[in-house]
Amino acid sequence: MSFTVVVCAGGHRIHAAHRLGGQTLPCPKCGIPVLVPKMKTDTLSDTAVLRILGDVTPPQVNESNASESNRQAVRACPRCSVKIGLYLSVCPFCQCYAGPVSDYWHKMLGDAAPANRDSA
Repeated sequence: MSFTVVVCAGGHRIHAAHRLGGQTLPCPKCGIPVLVPKMKTDTLSDTAVLRILGDVTPPQVNESNASESNRQAVRACPRCSVKIGLYLSVCPFCQCYAGPVSDYWHKMLGDAAPANRDSA
C-alpha cells in the first residue's frame, strides 16, 4: 500500500493511504480537519501502448523445420476476435496488443513450441 504525506494546520505530519484521496479526515493528534489530496493517475490508450512497444514483426518460421501443428497454432484476438498466430503480440488487423503466450500456457495446452522463440 502506498501513502501520501499530508501536513495539518497544526504542523503534524500524517501518512494517509492513497485510497483516502479526496476525503477530509481529522488529524489523529489535534483533530483539525485535513484534506487528503487525490493522486493523479495517467491512463494509457491502446494507441499509446503501441507507440511505446514500437513496430512488431512476427517471428520468421522456417517452413521446412516447422511442424504442421506449429504452423497452424492460432488464438483469438481479445478485441476483434479474428484468429491470429499464437506467437504474435500485436493483432495485424486491429493493432490491439494481444501479449505473448507464456511458456506456462504452452505446457498447459500441450504445445510443442520451441523454447527459444522470439516474443516481442
